[in-house]
Amino acid sequence: MIVTDRFADGDPGNNEPVDLADPKKRHGGDLLGIIRRMPYLRDLGVTALWVTPVYRNPPDAYHGYHPLDFEHVDPHLCSPELGPSGSPEVIRRFVDLAHDQGLKVVFDAVVCHTAPGHRWVEERPGWFNPNSSAPEKWWIWGLPDLNHDLIEVNVYFAHNLVEWMTATGVDGMRLDAARHVEKAFWRVFKTFAKGVCPDVTLLGEVWDADVNQVAPYQTHHGFDSMFDYPLYEAMVDVFAKDQSFCRIARPEIASDEARGVLNLDDAYRNPGQLVTFVDNHDTPRFFHLAGGPAKSEEAMLRTKLALTLVFTTRGIPQLYYGSELALDGGPDPDNRRDMPWELTEVSSRSPAAQRAREMHGFVRRLVEIRRGSPALRSGLTTTLYVTSTLYAFLRGFPNDARLVVLNNSPTAVQVDIPIHANSRLSTLACCRLPEGLRLFDELAPNRSAQICNGQVRVDLPGRTSAVFRPVGDDTLGREPDRS
Repeated sequence: MIVTDRFADGDPGNNEPVDLADPKKRHGGDLLGIIRRMPYLRDLGVTALWVTPVYRNPPDAYHGYHPLDFEHVDPHLCSPELGPSGSPEVIRRFVDLAHDQGLKVVFDAVVCHTAPGHRWVEERPGWFNPNSSAPEKWWIWGLPDLNHDLIEVNVYFAHNLVEWMTATGVDGMRLDAARHVEKAFWRVFKTFAKGVCPDVTLLGEVWDADVNQVAPYQTHHGFDSMFDYPLYEAMVDVFAKDQSFCRIARPEIASDEARGVLNLDDAYRNPGQLVTFVDNHDTPRFFHLAGGPAKSEEAMLRTKLALTLVFTTRGIPQLYYGSELALDGGPDPDNRRDMPWELTEVSSRSPAAQRAREMHGFVRRLVEIRRGSPALRSGLTTTLYVTSTLYAFLRGFPNDARLVVLNNSPTAVQVDIPIHANSRLSTLACCRLPEGLRLFDELAPNRSAQICNGQVRVDLPGRTSAVFRPVGDDTLGREPDRS
């Protein structure tokens, strides 16, 4: 996820006005800057780019979420190399170049509101809701709220978004502030979008910690995917605030246990399509919540634990630009600092640069592990062991499996994790994990374990994670000896 204005300045000619000293002003990042940094993103293992909205915005709205014009690209993002300034051709060229690099593109769409200075406020006042406390009528951040109970508003935006899709060739569309849009719109939009562009992924944002508030947008309102805010909130509670792992998943021993977020996955149509994350442009940086530079060693360990879960649990992992460099940042706008490219330079020896290189290597390794494992990308999840500070689960797929163990305690732990005695583990999974099978940790190859007496003994230092892979792919496809 990239805040375009804060990522990279590829064309200084489109900068005016820019004020690098003001975190609420434009800093000069543009689409050409992202293009020139695509090799960096590919090397990290990124496969898709979600960039902030490209609509023309007022000078101070560097982020793109205050549209003045829903049909043209902001000139501050354009460059002659990409096409006529303001034209959707600019985005088409950007998408084509991304595709050439093997990267998909997610278009960030705003349909909830306009900028205060939009001409419709005077020309079409009937298109707007009176400000109220109702979520779908509220002028969030004081922005004029569009009334999607009106069919003409719905038809305009359904047409508008489909035109962006067809004109640019984007692979996905992220719909901002979905809960603040009248639900009648989503039926109209889904009909138009899926009829014309059936392969474009529709991704919704509902910022709520309650699964029952998020899930209906995938189950009933036509979204392919949702941002997993309930899991995000649980991960912050566990990894940054030391709450129990039961916030994420329960042991499932007694029926009266409080259910963790992952135990509520049946509420979704497809939990495997949820987008998992530890931070984004609306939240404080996780590194900041975990302690920041003042407690850098502890913050690094906590952040690595959280990222390990993001890359090994069900869903689609989302990184926020700079998080792979342990970038610090509190609430908005501090969480939208300029991408610290200087920390990626080999010659830099500052503590921040050393942390950046360490975190970058860790994230890159997580991406490699996930991309190399069908089980982590698409497998079934089975909770094996949960305490307040330790969580172990299995991701299983035909001919592939990964055992993930997370120790959130500051002290080392030795634990025997039951495998064959777990009644929730399928017979097929047990066959793939036979007695005597050895496993090695893909995050620390010198760490190994073995299935003995139907369980795995794991030794983990404090605030450490492990992703165990069975040794030898042939063992996964071999039926157990039944003689």
